[in-house]
Amino acid sequence: MNKNESGYLIGIDAGATSTAAVLCSYVNGHINYHNYKELKFPPINFNLAGKEKTIEILASVIKKIIKGKNIYDIDYIAAGIAGARLKKDRESIKKQLVQIINYKNISIYPDTAIAFASIFNHIDTNCGILIAGTGSILYYIDGKGDLIRIGGWGRYIDDEGSGYWIGREGLNRAVKCFDGRTKKTSITEALNKNFKLSDSTIIKEVYHNKFEISKAAKVVFDCARQGDKEAIKIIREAAERLAEHFIPLKKHKAVIALCGSLFTEEKLLEKYFRKIVKEKYPNIKLIKPKHKPVWGAVEIACKMA
Repeated sequence: MNKNESGYLIGIDAGATSTAAVLCSYVNGHINYHNYKELKFPPINFNLAGKEKTIEILASVIKKIIKGKNIYDIDYIAAGIAGARLKKDRESIKKQLVQIINYKNISIYPDTAIAFASIFNHIDTNCGILIAGTGSILYYIDGKGDLIRIGGWGRYIDDEGSGYWIGREGLNRAVKCFDGRTKKTSITEALNKNFKLSDSTIIKEVYHNKFEISKAAKVVFDCARQGDKEAIKIIREAAERLAEHFIPLKKHKAVIALCGSLFTEEKLLEKYFRKIVKEKYPNIKLIKPKHKPVWGAVEIACKMA
């Protein structure tokens, strides 16, 4: 990039909970954080949507974010995609996307890469990001600069403490309440009010109508804030499960940034989580990102332009 130039950049954070896209200007290699356009879109998870659907949605996101401009007014586009861990998958996405939008200045990254770029310098070590949204995973760069992945094995066998996990636990408490196997909880009434889930409909909705289990997490949080004991137990246990990501780092001094919708939107979970980490993992310093992950994509785009 010619440091005396100015132009426009696009950053995209395609997450499993939602997708954010930013169009902003830059001057002399510096991003203008005060004059930008940001739009929200439905989530993109490569593992669930597959390559063709991911490309289709990405193309639509780019088309909408540049509305009113010619795509050739954009100097560079960087996108982070949830689930796109393998380089060959990202290269394949880029190749087809370039053909569809007829624009080649674009790079595809894992969503973790843009999250790191929004928080840490590329030479930082002993640092990481704990992402808690629909899923949960810890990415950590050790003292040698190697990237270590902890958790994130998917909703069926892992993703403990995540939105999906909390939603599933909420549904579990509800069916136990239907049976009289646990104390009464306001979760059952809230599930019925918000999603029409009752003892007569829950099996059909979950197993046949593909009810999005992670949506039930909001009900659990709402009930916990209102003092429901069962809901509070779920949130406390979720905090415990998230903290278990730090077990392999127990002897390390590290800085970990808290990312994802559960940390940005749910103060109760973060309160319990911080207390647990302080007691069990005193060598770990927790920080909150100054910028959202989508700005990490913008940072990368600025370097590539």
